[in-house]
Amino acid sequence: MQAKYLRSLFFLIFLNVIIKPVWLLGIDRGVQHATGIDEYGLYYFILSISFYLQMVLDPGLHTHNNKLLAQEPNRLSDNLSEFLPLKIILSLAYILATLAIGVIMVWLHKDNQNPAQQFDFSSFGILWWIVFNQALASFILYMRSCLSGIYLFNTDSIFSVLDRTIMIILVGLLLWGGFMPKPFKIEWFVYAQTLSYCITAIAVTIVVLTKTKEKLKKPRIRFKVYQDVLTKSYPFAILAFLMVLYTQIDRTMAYNMLPDGEHQLGLYAMAYRMLDAFSQVAFLFATILLPVFTGLIHRKEPLAQTVRVFARLLLIPGLILVLISFFYKDEMMAILYKNQSSPYLSQIFGWLMITFLAYGMVYIYGTLLTANGNLKFLNWTAAGGLIVNIFINLILIPRMGVLGAVVATLATQFAVSLLQFWKSHRIFNLEVAPKEMFKVFIYVAVAILSFALMRNTGLKWYYGIVALTAFNLTFAFFTGLLNLKFFIDIIKYKS
Repeated sequence: MQAKYLRSLFFLIFLNVIIKPVWLLGIDRGVQHATGIDEYGLYYFILSISFYLQMVLDPGLHTHNNKLLAQEPNRLSDNLSEFLPLKIILSLAYILATLAIGVIMVWLHKDNQNPAQQFDFSSFGILWWIVFNQALASFILYMRSCLSGIYLFNTDSIFSVLDRTIMIILVGLLLWGGFMPKPFKIEWFVYAQTLSYCITAIAVTIVVLTKTKEKLKKPRIRFKVYQDVLTKSYPFAILAFLMVLYTQIDRTMAYNMLPDGEHQLGLYAMAYRMLDAFSQVAFLFATILLPVFTGLIHRKEPLAQTVRVFARLLLIPGLILVLISFFYKDEMMAILYKNQSSPYLSQIFGWLMITFLAYGMVYIYGTLLTANGNLKFLNWTAAGGLIVNIFINLILIPRMGVLGAVVATLATQFAVSLLQFWKSHRIFNLEVAPKEMFKVFIYVAVAILSFALMRNTGLKWYYGIVALTAFNLTFAFFTGLLNLKFFIDIIKYKS
């Protein structure tokens, strides 16, 4: 059964490794290059506003739906009839509330004489379309939670990349088709996303409806049912809200605290793009693991081996990625952004990429705690992370610019991830033998040392990356942290 899950995971990762890095490092990067750092920085600030009320858009409904279906897949028809009207109501509430935040932001900036900060009613149209896009994207995620909840992982995998695939085609034509006037307008980018989300939403809805084993009942607004659902799922909503705040608040603070806020956010977006690309791929582990962990806990089956396998599959390549990004940060930023690159941008990128390891731990251990219903602990750690994040940002952003926000992110993400790691091992007795701990320590030490030595050999950077990746993956198999026979068994798995 573990092999079945892993084959689905590999298929999901394969599709996303092809599509999402192309989107972020090709199309999204191309848009920023075409519009300029400052204009894209303004878009990035508006985008951050759209994330604040994600708890209204999804107050834990997706996770609740996924967990219910993982335990009782035959509930799909009933869940659709009950939850679709609720999803529409929540989307409308989210749109109105986020637009209200936009009005407040405009009012707060009405007396701002700084020409580098231009968020006003002329930018409000972009906010509307971005908010509408977020509602569409959330609807797609709800439908995908239905597919993964009934264990149709491969179908869910296809829809995880369909919207981005369409966007790549549309925005690619707008950027390089040669039929649009210059300069490129950020509004075109947003409109292309709207069309892509609409097509994907229609397609995934059709597929989900074909998977219902019973005739779909007429949807009805049932406030008592919604009250019960929201009561059960509000801890998920609080968790989502707190996590969004402590991952997004630094962008708003940097925009408002720095005299060149738009430019600084533009640099942050450039550095964050690589982290975002790989984090979206890593997030797929959580997509697979939530129903997997839920099912294992529900059936009272052992968890340690599954947790160990998935943690190694994510964190060992993750460590190599982080070391490549840190030791070759100047070269990577230069090849991505050419004349827009700078030593300051490289510093932002190098330190920011280290947080990938913290994200990876959250995707493993945070998902395990979510599946077990330890929402109170997760909420307290997220609240603590938010307080620490704001405190560090207030101190460091005025002194270090957006690099201070990176340091705040690094500190809070690792603090939260280590707490989740500790709690998971305490609850589920995920004991790690001293021999295994020694292997991990040796592997990390050798990996860091190999990069430090190679960086000083004078070998061309791209040869160095290839050699170091090959060496460290081979060493992982040599130490037994990765197992070649295990991968062969997955490939041979037939059921």
